[in-house]
Amino acid sequence: MKILLVNPPSTHTISAEIPEVVREGGKMPPLGLLYLQAVLRRADHEAHFLDAGNSTLTAAEAAHEASRLQVQAVGLTATSYQMVDARETLRAVREAMPGVFCFLGGPHASMFPRQTARLPEVDAAFIGESERSLPRFLAASNGALPKGPMPGVMFTRDGQLIGDDRPDEPVPLDQLPFPERGDLKRNLYGDVAVERGPLATVSTGRGCPFNCTFCSTPGEPVRLRNPEQVADELEELAGQGYRDVYFVDDTFNIDTRRAQAICEELIRRRLNLTWTCRARLDRLPPELLAVLYPAGCRRMQLGVEASTSEGMAVLGKKITPVQAAEAVRRVRGAKVAPAAYFLLGTPVQRTVRDLRRTVVFAIDIDPDYAVFNVLTPYPTTELYRQGVERGVLDAQRWEKFVNAPEADFHPPVWTEFLSPEVLYRELVRAYRRFYYRPRVVGRQIQRLDRRNAWTILKRALQILKR
Repeated sequence: MKILLVNPPSTHTISAEIPEVVREGGKMPPLGLLYLQAVLRRADHEAHFLDAGNSTLTAAEAAHEASRLQVQAVGLTATSYQMVDARETLRAVREAMPGVFCFLGGPHASMFPRQTARLPEVDAAFIGESERSLPRFLAASNGALPKGPMPGVMFTRDGQLIGDDRPDEPVPLDQLPFPERGDLKRNLYGDVAVERGPLATVSTGRGCPFNCTFCSTPGEPVRLRNPEQVADELEELAGQGYRDVYFVDDTFNIDTRRAQAICEELIRRRLNLTWTCRARLDRLPPELLAVLYPAGCRRMQLGVEASTSEGMAVLGKKITPVQAAEAVRRVRGAKVAPAAYFLLGTPVQRTVRDLRRTVVFAIDIDPDYAVFNVLTPYPTTELYRQGVERGVLDAQRWEKFVNAPEADFHPPVWTEFLSPEVLYRELVRAYRRFYYRPRVVGRQIQRLDRRNAWTILKRALQILKR
């Protein structure tokens, strides 16, 4: 079967909680679709891939590509922020190719499978990981709706929902083929913090056992790949000319011994690769820190989120400000650049002064990079439940959007004490306050490729002045 997998355009991305400079700073290959492409090809399908989200392609151009290839099915992945473009792309596909089978997966479909399956542009919604359910579905249906329910899939027949919202049993990670990267246009991807390219995305594990109250997928079962298999994939990437890797794991160091084993295997193989990972700041034993830099780790992202013990407790972080400061110091001591993440507009930030204390704390602990976001509770989070219960969040706004995604949607933020206007004003101020410092500017110039350092910094300053 001929299939086109599409990362939808970014033409009508709904209002995001981060400034333009941060959104522009990183463009990553959509790893989920690359895994699906590899799995479909292993099942003898002719699977093609198109990344419109990280390029200038429009919905009409994506539909034209589907028509040119004469595919029988088109599948999209989408976050909630991409749903307007996803719908527009599927409409364009149906107009160009009446009768083509259209399916949708990704975070939005997994969080809202029933509403997604009812959208007129969608023939089937896939829930959770789809490396097992999608090939099974296509084998059983051959591009049409099956007679009965199948695990991990929802669709409608005669106005009735078929299936349930439970994902299919996942494939053991070590049994998956490496992601298919042959159709990637490498020049599309990069990150403002990456010292060299091209850039690839890699997953060493899936799931996260922690229960942060702002997370839309808390307490997921953890499945981890074998360290040698991870190293095999990175060795293959190095042989293909890749020079930088972003590990997409929620938490690279869930199992510190396994993380150390990955590093030791990379050191043994002497690969010419550098990489970035996301890590728990309270799981950094000396043994792991000692092998990070020799293994190629150059950046580590740490979820600090708050500047007070009260704030961290409300967010379910189970860490302290002292631990956060110590982690930043120790990561830098290991010659790895620490990047710290912070939330503005949490339930314990009652005044502008509280917001600015978070920025002061970020400056005090002095990570190489700081990322500030306005807290946007998703419907599947504990904070959202609390916000609706307390009358702070309007459940109708999300309900209306998921039933009919439109571009005028603005995700509700926590407005118990501060208005959205104040929060976004302070968000921009936070970036200016943190990055408009000689120490930070000098540090970035030292790390960045001399050929593009000034261009990147000038662009960031121009955006932040807006």
